[in-house]
Amino acid sequence: MTERVPAASWCLLAAVILLPVGSLGGGAWAVVAASGAVVLSAALQWRHLLPLARVLLGLGAAGAAGLLITGQWPALLAALAQGAGFAALMAVLGFLRHPVRKSRLIAQATQALLSVPPSRRYGATYAGTHLLALMFNVGIIAMISDLTAGSRARPTLVMAAMRGAATVAMWSPLGLGFAIVSGALPAFQALPFLAVSAAFTALALAVTTVWPLLPRTLPQAGAVPAIASGAMWQVVGLSAILLAAAVLLHLGLDIGFTVASIILLPLLSLGWMAVQGRLSETPTALAGLTGLRNEGTIFLSASIIGTVLSQLVGQTAFPALLTSGALPMLPILLLTMAVIPLTAAAYIPNSVFVVMVAQLLGPKPIGFEHPLALGLALSVSWTTAISVSPISAMCLMAGAACGVPSRVVAHRWNAPWAAALAGLGMLAVTALMLC
Repeated sequence: MTERVPAASWCLLAAVILLPVGSLGGGAWAVVAASGAVVLSAALQWRHLLPLARVLLGLGAAGAAGLLITGQWPALLAALAQGAGFAALMAVLGFLRHPVRKSRLIAQATQALLSVPPSRRYGATYAGTHLLALMFNVGIIAMISDLTAGSRARPTLVMAAMRGAATVAMWSPLGLGFAIVSGALPAFQALPFLAVSAAFTALALAVTTVWPLLPRTLPQAGAVPAIASGAMWQVVGLSAILLAAAVLLHLGLDIGFTVASIILLPLLSLGWMAVQGRLSETPTALAGLTGLRNEGTIFLSASIIGTVLSQLVGQTAFPALLTSGALPMLPILLLTMAVIPLTAAAYIPNSVFVVMVAQLLGPKPIGFEHPLALGLALSVSWTTAISVSPISAMCLMAGAACGVPSRVVAHRWNAPWAAALAGLGMLAVTALMLC
């Protein structure tokens, strides 16, 4: 029996179609229509939204009304475009989940990470899931969790998977961190930033593999079901092709990486189902567009709230101080890298503050003179924030897999690792500022 596609999924599908139309010359109407479709989808799923998502959606609606009433239409339009893009990206990731769950290749690739000797298993899982998460995002956490069921080493390997997925946000053009940075910095240049952020991520992965900073109470990676397979490299190759296609779309059509991902991921999903002979299951995959409903709603709302906050801060003397150069830029960046994860650890959605800081600093001299340093500071802050936030999707999934509250994952297990990552990021940002 064919699964019925809910109305909320059709709304998100409309947003997924409208956003590229708007980016390719369709005009502001397409962005507004896409945003309306996302909001309507959230309204249709109101009973299924988390309380936090409901509160933020209400605040976002109030903020949008305030921007409209005060005549700040350009700021509202930019916030809607960014927020709807985030929500649509979450939707297409939900669409991708169905073929991924059904793929034997993905199961073999994931299990291959667990077939290395125990002494190297944490590092292999950490680095391997980082590469796999380029395509599958947070879904890689669930895959590792399923394959390590019943193993004493499950918490350790789930943490490796979570950290691997989190660090992708520092450099991947297919992720939200990259989308926020690229959308808010007028002087942003995608390819130089991609090179710098990828190099930093490789260094950070190497350092935190040697010193994983895991609690001593967690067992070491022991025996788990193992399989020798070349599937891992096949999936990495597919991820590389996807990344190259995103870069080509960005360069050829002059569109952002978020829109490029929104175009490519559904095509990948349909192609995957065709190869598997499962195109008849397309309605089931379409129903999965709402799978990340809470994350999409939160990101849309946070984009508007962050814009409102940046507009309010803009009414103070702070922007003038930034423009005049009276405030030292490096200490401000380093302070930002400390404050963003601290607010996230206090249960405040990290997207609100990252968006606010990006919109506040991006158009200022620091954003034009040091776009690489500012971009890296925001990307690292995004990663450390989602790692120590008890309400982030990654911490919630890791906590559920390990049978502990998400605050244990965020505040106890991840805090030392996030602090080390922030420290490395501060050193890199300092070097970029001084160059």
